[in-house]
Amino acid sequence: MAKLTTCTGCSTRFDARKALVSAGGLRTTNAMYQRDVALQVRCPNCRREFTTTEVSLFGFLSPNGYRWVVVALLVVIVALMFWLPPR
Repeated sequence: MAKLTTCTGCSTRFDARKALVSAGGLRTTNAMYQRDVALQVRCPNCRREFTTTEVSLFGFLSPNGYRWVVVALLVVIVALMFWLPPR
């Protein structure tokens, strides 16, 4: 299921995942401390680039949702490290 976003310049609705240009601030800053992870998309009609949070990278979670999944997985791994007996 594609999430549609609206261009801020020409109001065209398009699939944001197919128009993804870059990962915004993910490479330059720490994504764990950003409140809203915004990805950059390009409108296929007017070629304007703008940021949006309406992107599902793998189909069901937003970038902010993936941030919490990664944190939860790290907590589980650390808990298992202390819970399981050493060999």
